Amino acid sequence: MKYKSCLENLDLAKNDFDIHQIMVISLLKLLSNLKRFDISQLERDQNLKMFHYDYRRSSKHSDHLAKLDNQSIVYNSYYRISDFLISLPSSLEYFNGSFIEVRAGHSPNSITFTGIKHMKMFDIASTTLEDCNYTIKGLENVEVLNISNFKCHVLNYTFLRSCANLQQLIMHSSSLGTGLENDHQGVFLKDLKSLQHINFARNEFKLPFSKLAFQSQLHSLRFLTLEGNMFTIMPVNLADFNHLRLLDIRNNKILYLTNKETNDIERLIKK
Repeated sequence: MKYKSCLENLDLAKNDFDIHQIMVISLLKLLSNLKRFDISQLERDQNLKMFHYDYRRSSKHSDHLAKLDNQSIVYNSYYRISDFLISLPSSLEYFNGSFIEVRAGHSPNSITFTGIKHMKMFDIASTTLEDCNYTIKGLENVEVLNISNFKCHVLNYTFLRSCANLQQLIMHSSSLGTGLENDHQGVFLKDLKSLQHINFARNEFKLPFSKLAFQSQLHSLRFLTLEGNMFTIMPVNLADFNHLRLLDIRNNKILYLTNKETNDIERLIKK
């Protein structure tokens, strides 16, 4: 590539890529000065497969051997080898891979992004697999992450563990009301200690968050968006947050605020 060190912006949005999309991404690391890359809104009628699974066959005796005519039955099973690596140029600051239809069947074990050094915005909204039962790695240097419209009704609580320096998490409409229902220890956000803005709108939350849900954001969080859920009472204890400036609980099912909650709001305003 003659001008590979000159190109700063590459916009491939709204195209009809098929399997060659993987080749496009693999070539990005050759563009040493690329800052913005957009591959969003690919044609949904294409039979696009971002991921390919390696199924291997294994044979083993069942723990409870079934016997037929004094012969042990050996059960054959298949297991999936699926850890994916996607390399990006270290110069990249804005990545838009949103609204890409991924027909991959089962989710992988993990997806690892390499090369990210100073990513200001990483947007993969609506580019979702069948669930969120895997881990995304390599996002330590991402500032803003948009993973809205993900199918996180089944959720690995270490899904975002690598986002140690994330400042803004946009994750609306991602079925977190179901996915986080049993995360009583607050594992999901525990390692995201730099978060200032969380958008959990329209996730069908019903019950208030546990005391540990935002345990690592009590000193950093400034904006919390919970609009469009199904809360009937205040979902968080406002007194726990030291720097919260905005709590958006519009379009829920809350009938009233207690005296304590209104007093907590007044204290936040005065801070």
